[in-house]
Amino acid sequence: MNEFSKEQLEAMRIVKSDLDYIKKMWGGEIDDDSLRRNSTILRQLLIDEGGLLIKIQRMLNVTLYIQAPVSPLKSEKLEKITFYSAGSGISHGFEVSSFIIGNYVPSPTESEKMNQNGTKNNTKKYNLEEFLSAPSIIVNGNIFSRLEVIKFVANKLGGAHLEMDNKKLARMKLLVPVKENDVIANRNAIYFEFLSIGQLLAKSKYTDKLIKKISEIID
Repeated sequence: MNEFSKEQLEAMRIVKSDLDYIKKMWGGEIDDDSLRRNSTILRQLLIDEGGLLIKIQRMLNVTLYIQAPVSPLKSEKLEKITFYSAGSGISHGFEVSSFIIGNYVPSPTESEKMNQNGTKNNTKKYNLEEFLSAPSIIVNGNIFSRLEVIKFVANKLGGAHLEMDNKKLARMKLLVPVKENDVIANRNAIYFEFLSIGQLLAKSKYTDKLIKKISEIID
């Protein structure tokens, strides 16, 4: 007898289907409009009602980890950061591990750390909650997590257009100039960071293991 309900099996099927889709379709040549239309996929997997993917990994008693770069930024320098993107995505043939613009001259040690950011020695294995809460974009010293970037693309640029309270709306408006002006790897910087989040999730070996486990249950 199958230990899972019909609803749980359907949730697993959706997670597997969406992860397979991201792995297949979110390559470096995907256009920004497609990312915008697809933005609710990441939101459903990682955010809505606690995140469907997060619920499924707990249901199956597995932990999905993502290997991602560790930010070299120090808190005392945040106010001097004009723009930062954690990145580690591939777009139009370019792989950018991180991108930073500041109004100060970094020390030789800081420069070396920034240059090394994204290498094996400067990455960390995050669980999903840690990955989502880690710095994704910094605008004029204001830190936005990956969770906030997903919400901005899905809720304000994508098809959902969910309303926010005034405080959150004012904060999200800080990302509008980035959307209008900044470019990374021949792509709008907001969409590049959003794409990087999906690509990091898709290429994790733990994602492959989860997909395999779901397949063994539902197929």
